[in-house]
Amino acid sequence: MKTRLHYFICLILIFTSFSVFAQRITVIGKVLEESGEALPGANIIEKGTTNGTVTDIDGKFSLKVSPKATLIISFVGFQQKEVKVPAGITHLGNIKLAEENSLEEVIVTAYAIQKQSSAVTGSVARIRRADITGKVAGVQVSTKKQKKGEAKTWKRSSGETNRVRLSIGDKETLPLQSRQMAVKVEGFRARVVMDCYFYNDKKRRLEGTFKLRLPNGASPYFFAFGETKYTLEAKAKDKQIKPVNYKQSQNWQFDPAKVMETRREQWSSVKQARVVPKQKAAKAYTQTVIANVDPALMEWSGADVFSCRVFPLVPGKMHHVVIGYDVNLLTTNDQHLLQLALGNAKDKAPLKVDLLVANMPATQAKVVPEVFAEPLGKATRWSWNDPQAQEIKATFTPKAPILLASNEDTALNYFATSFKANLPKVPKANLKENVVFLLDVSLSSQPDKFNVWLKTMTALLQNNRDVIKNFSVLCFNVEAFWWKKSQVKNTKRNIRRFLRFANRLSLEGATDLGGALEEVNQAKWLKNQSKYLFLMSDGDVTWGENNLYQLSQKVAATDELYAFSTGFSGTDPRILDYLTRSTKGAVFSIVNEEEVQQVSKNFRFAPWRIASVNMSGASDFILAGKPQYLYAGQQVILAGRQQKLKTPTLNILVTQVGAKRNLSMTFNQQVDSELAKRVYGQIGTTQLEELGYLAEKEAIQYAVYYQVPGQTCSLVMLESERDYQRFKIKKGGDVEFIKKNTVNELLQKLLANKGKQLGDAKGEFLHFLSKLGKLQGEEDAFEFKLPANMKALIDKTPADYFQVTLPRLQGKQHFARGYSNSLRANLQGGEPDYELVTKEAEKLSKRDNADAIRLLSSLVEKNPGELNLLRDVGFWMMKWGKTAQSYFILKRLIDMRPFQPSSYQLIAQALQGMGRNELAMLYYEVVLNIRWDSDYAGIENVVRVEYIRLLNKMLKNKTSIIAKDFLEQRLSTLKKTLTAKGFMVEEADLLVTINWNTDETDVDLHVKEAGGETCYYKNKRTKTGGHLSKDMTEGFGPEMYFVKKAPKGIAQIKVDYYSDNESRFKEKTKVYLCIYKNWGRPNETMIRQVITLKSEDILKKENKDALQLIARLKF
Repeated sequence: MKTRLHYFICLILIFTSFSVFAQRITVIGKVLEESGEALPGANIIEKGTTNGTVTDIDGKFSLKVSPKATLIISFVGFQQKEVKVPAGITHLGNIKLAEENSLEEVIVTAYAIQKQSSAVTGSVARIRRADITGKVAGVQVSTKKQKKGEAKTWKRSSGETNRVRLSIGDKETLPLQSRQMAVKVEGFRARVVMDCYFYNDKKRRLEGTFKLRLPNGASPYFFAFGETKYTLEAKAKDKQIKPVNYKQSQNWQFDPAKVMETRREQWSSVKQARVVPKQKAAKAYTQTVIANVDPALMEWSGADVFSCRVFPLVPGKMHHVVIGYDVNLLTTNDQHLLQLALGNAKDKAPLKVDLLVANMPATQAKVVPEVFAEPLGKATRWSWNDPQAQEIKATFTPKAPILLASNEDTALNYFATSFKANLPKVPKANLKENVVFLLDVSLSSQPDKFNVWLKTMTALLQNNRDVIKNFSVLCFNVEAFWWKKSQVKNTKRNIRRFLRFANRLSLEGATDLGGALEEVNQAKWLKNQSKYLFLMSDGDVTWGENNLYQLSQKVAATDELYAFSTGFSGTDPRILDYLTRSTKGAVFSIVNEEEVQQVSKNFRFAPWRIASVNMSGASDFILAGKPQYLYAGQQVILAGRQQKLKTPTLNILVTQVGAKRNLSMTFNQQVDSELAKRVYGQIGTTQLEELGYLAEKEAIQYAVYYQVPGQTCSLVMLESERDYQRFKIKKGGDVEFIKKNTVNELLQKLLANKGKQLGDAKGEFLHFLSKLGKLQGEEDAFEFKLPANMKALIDKTPADYFQVTLPRLQGKQHFARGYSNSLRANLQGGEPDYELVTKEAEKLSKRDNADAIRLLSSLVEKNPGELNLLRDVGFWMMKWGKTAQSYFILKRLIDMRPFQPSSYQLIAQALQGMGRNELAMLYYEVVLNIRWDSDYAGIENVVRVEYIRLLNKMLKNKTSIIAKDFLEQRLSTLKKTLTAKGFMVEEADLLVTINWNTDETDVDLHVKEAGGETCYYKNKRTKTGGHLSKDMTEGFGPEMYFVKKAPKGIAQIKVDYYSDNESRFKEKTKVYLCIYKNWGRPNETMIRQVITLKSEDILKKENKDALQLIARLKF
């Protein structure tokens, strides 16, 4: 009876739900201004619900609602309107909004790509002037009354931060079985240790890429990888993963040795990473993978993005990855905030979170979600099992300044503190009337940051109408395009017009900040005009020039640049700090909407110059961001060295014209913390890295000693101590160097001796050459010395020839409307699908290369550290004739993997396409003058053939700055070498080269000549004179075929595909193919192609009928 009743109730509920669902109706309408002009991007919300949409480019909308619903319709700068849906009516007709005079309530919607739907994929929000804690679409501060003691921040719409994935191919990942996160908070700093368990459910050993986006400003300090005893086939009681017991205080010691010791019984075959110069780390990893040994590599892939390669992932085994990082808490309204994103919280994998906060008598704490707090020694602990929330927030309200101090070493002890610069606001004289906004519309602005930028721009204009009389807006990704090519008046109407334009934009592409700054310089209507530049960007440069000094030189001397830090992950503070500091600007914190209003007028006040810093018992004071000036209310992080501080008082003397002020604070609260050392090390390493190659040696010393991976160093783990010795990787750092060289002393010395070389591209090139030979292993190491001919060539090349600029891209399609619904939704989600993007980019390239490049570069923006992808995109740039774009991609590849010679060959080709022949010669010379690994033997002859063609062109054109006798002498030597090797060719009916983008892959070139004979790796010379270069069996190529006199008929060009890398699962290989007819002759023509070889194309056995046909040529 009970069973029947149960089924009967379920049946009733099902029919009831069908009835309710069936009652919804679809209403349509069009939103207009009173003038009749359409309002795209207007918000339509069903009152009392979160159901809503936005209008399309024509102001039209369609929305499923309940019968008799009331719609709330709003748009920035217009009066909100409520429209009741009449019974039986679904077409609401034209709905006109009246302009509002006071902007008492505004709506900000900034979804650049809004798929029309009855469900709002982000959020649509009302923001009241009287209640600033409202929402912004996709980014919000809770509209509920703020809980007492809880700090406010923007709400994230995505769960990318702290999300972990272990990918084993283009789309394949290993399942995450369990996670544990432990966070220890001391003062303004937190240390996070994350344990992740992955099960290899495939049937072979694999190489994986552990992908992790860290919180804003986080710095990894620990990385370890091993196997566990757990298997999914075990009995239930034996396969239960036992988390670390954080009820025991000794398990909260998070230094690397203690982390390893705590997990000693949980895993086996454990390897712990060491911080190593990044090129040496990559070299060591690659060589040990080839040898089927067990390495791992963790390297910086962009702002807050680290990519970790791990090998081997044994089949049927549970693998344990542990990563530790440090991060500063967010600061807002004198509160410190830990905002711990849970990343994979929505996944099924179990998650346990523990939080330990050092007790500070004068500090209040508020934790959400609320759980029971328990004392643990001199701290308080909270714990969550499988929390349903997307994040855990802990707010701390210190009543007095806090000092972190490490006292573990008698010779080297450290302190660190964070405080607000409580300085008076003194208005500037001669304020500028003109403003240029540089608005980042790249893919990484989706959707959170973009909405914050729009909100900030609106506040700046509205709150400073008495100062800012005119403004311009430059939007940029890989392009830079103006909203209007003129200055417009700062009026409410113009603000509305701009927001309407912004709502239609497609947020896509990579970030070329250098191109944007250059565009501002080139704007004719801004010439000789003093102005403020407001940079609305995270500063994460993924395209084009990324040299800090070169970027700063693109800002006019009379301009001041200001930037904003949102607290979102993906921000590169190096670039924001450097640009603002070099222009006497500042970076302002806007971690919530309240701060937007607070800082919107800060640029109007004069900064205070830092004259001196002192504290008894302390030395080597360094400030994060290295500011020379402080603004009122600016948050400051200060670190230094110290000796036994008791109750120290910090004094910072600041000055303005005719005024002095002393910022003074006494630290009655001290926390004994190992984190102080790393705060100092992280700031010091960053400041040294800012000097680029001039301080690379010193920066590496600091990065290795303080365990700071990033610009110069990576984390690498090898199988044994012998492997570390093989690659000359020492454990720890040079403590004597650190003792003798403080950060300030090093900076002063370097700038005094080498300051004039900042931004010297020729010096940077020479420095790079000098260290190439030092990247090899012990068995083939040699001291690289420039050959006489190469040194002579460099000496003859002026410095400005080494400086390459990216030409301006001018696309036509900047709005989302031109894309298919599937692609629009895909981009809007911030996860560009490779197949969708490349297919659409190919289509776009047929009418406009710039549009195609912008879309394709979205893949780079999302995955800036994916080397195979970078090569892939570089191939497309070459195919489309955009060689300058390819140059910067290849330069980044060379920086990350300088031991792969094919990149030098390709960058030389790109430089020739740009007319930079002298620089192309140098890259060819690099290939010919370094003894590469045996895997790459054979590339030299291909390069010699290409080099001879270049020299012949230079001699014929007579435009080179290089002396004729030098070119002739080099040409003669190359010809003799190739003749001796039987590979000499200056002219040919047909010449073909291939390169590919995946390592440990063998792509073979086959050319079936008209006579029927095939030239391939088993038949390298044909009866008609066809020649094939050495078979490259490991990766990247190149391979070359030529025939001087092709037999009449049809020649067929084919490729086959072998992959030795069975440790990767379903990984695509891209082949870049160049086909030349009449090579080296005046009537030479070239065809470029990029083709995809998928894993199913891999040949297990040789089968000529299965080869992929690329081209048919008639002779």
